[in-house]
Amino acid sequence: MSEYKVCVIIPIYNNVQTIAQVIDQCLSHTKSIIVVDDGSTDGSTEIILSKKVCHHKLSSNQGKGEAIKKGFEIAIKKGYNHAITIDADGQHYPDDIPRFIDLSRQHPNRIIVGTRSVKDNLMAGTKIGLFFSNLFFPVCTFQKCQDTQSGYRLYPIHAMESLKLSSSRYDFEIEILVKSCWEGIQIGHLPIVAHYSSPEERISHLKVGRDGLRGTIIYTKLIFMALFKLPRYLLKYKGVKQS
Repeated sequence: MSEYKVCVIIPIYNNVQTIAQVIDQCLSHTKSIIVVDDGSTDGSTEIILSKKVCHHKLSSNQGKGEAIKKGFEIAIKKGYNHAITIDADGQHYPDDIPRFIDLSRQHPNRIIVGTRSVKDNLMAGTKIGLFFSNLFFPVCTFQKCQDTQSGYRLYPIHAMESLKLSSSRYDFEIEILVKSCWEGIQIGHLPIVAHYSSPEERISHLKVGRDGLRGTIIYTKLIFMALFKLPRYLLKYKGVKQS
């Protein structure tokens, strides 16, 4: 590509306590920020509007996946080639943004996933979900991903345009990784540290039972799809391994 242009996409839904700090910390590294408000009703919108960032609000709560898709669409229209997604709940450190960019410059066609340590203060339900997600991922792709559920990622967004993505919520982040692998897009890993506040202060819209079921459903679909795509995928995978 002639020019490396990267933006930060922040999908948000009702994170009024943390969104100002997340935006301010991101602004210390880049002015290229797109905040996609997934129908917030708690005052988050007013805070976002007070900041010097690109803001788009969905008419209703449609899910994290839909917010990220809209962010990709806006980023491409603005001429960006890459986008970093970062959660609005304050669990990610924006100081890692330059590290994502440095690694992506070395591998511009890869998705870079911020991989958390199992020693991080993950909730028990999250650890269980992550274990099974990481377990099923190679079944679909013949590749390993160290953290299939991390929301802190850098995407080569033009490569995402051809993917047919049906998921709209947290299961989107599994689907996009699997289908990217099917198209021969490699995954890079960047070790990160995640911050988790106390359970009393933590605002999370992840519901272990409900979203765990969505994860099970999407993996079931992807495994069946992988069976039909296996011959073509193996050819692409062989090419990726040799390159």
